[in-house]
Amino acid sequence: MQKVLIELQYLAPITYYAKLLQYDEIIIEQHENLIKSSYRNRCYIMAANGILRLSIPIDNGRDHKALYTDVNIDYRQRWKAIHWQSIVSAYKHAPFFEHYSPYFEKLYLQNEPLSLFQWNFKLLETTFKILKISTPIGFSESYQKNVSENIVDARNLISHKNTCQPPFEPYIQVFSEKHGFQADLSILDLIFNLGTSAKSYLIKI
Repeated sequence: MQKVLIELQYLAPITYYAKLLQYDEIIIEQHENLIKSSYRNRCYIMAANGILRLSIPIDNGRDHKALYTDVNIDYRQRWKAIHWQSIVSAYKHAPFFEHYSPYFEKLYLQNEPLSLFQWNFKLLETTFKILKISTPIGFSESYQKNVSENIVDARNLISHKNTCQPPFEPYIQVFSEKHGFQADLSILDLIFNLGTSAKSYLIKI
């Protein structure tokens, strides 16, 4: 049985999900410190004016030694309403938006988890449900710099700073005619544009 150790990301990019599908079990790292300027609190979608970054404001994450699981979201800012409005504006004309948007709308408009970790895990569960991914998910028991041989360490492997990407087969995006095909955006882009074919696309990467 192949296992992968990886961090939680905010509506992670397509390569994140393609990586997870390669393994029989997923272990979420829950004992790491928060890494700033990472996919842990930001994602990228395709909007009318080009690629748009959505960043979650964090309350106590300014401390570089803050544990990821202890970092709370700053609700003094109306980030959830802004993010959801941005997602709707970007994908309301996507072929599968009407079908899948209620899954996310419920989270953005109703739930207010305190921690960033809780929020990202809810989104991971939601996307797994949509994509019909049933891979078991567990959590790390402690932080290990070096993991055992039967576990693939994929922590920090998928980053917006990593320019090495697998080849992507272009698919039709809402603003493809205006901006051309943009690879490896948030999983939202794949779900809303490809719908039931999204998982098959991930398997081919």
